[in-house]
Amino acid sequence: MKLKSSLDLERFFTAVRHCQGKVTFETEEGDSLNLKSALCLFVFTAASRDNFAHLSGKVVCQLPEDERLLAPFAVPEASH
Repeated sequence: MKLKSSLDLERFFTAVRHCQGKVTFETEEGDSLNLKSALCLFVFTAASRDNFAHLSGKVVCQLPEDERLLAPFAVPEASH
């Protein structure tokens, strides 16, 4: 899922902590940040601080119920 450019990081990170499975941010370059790791959260925050709208990548959830939990932070997918 792609994240909204107007993301409330504090609320997003709280929701991630409530997820039961693995939650990662996958960059277009192939990097993967574990969003449950304090170090990765620091890197994600620093990367998103100046240009969040230009941060390329998507959040990948291991479990479908975690996707539903994080859905309010995602850009709605276009219908085909």
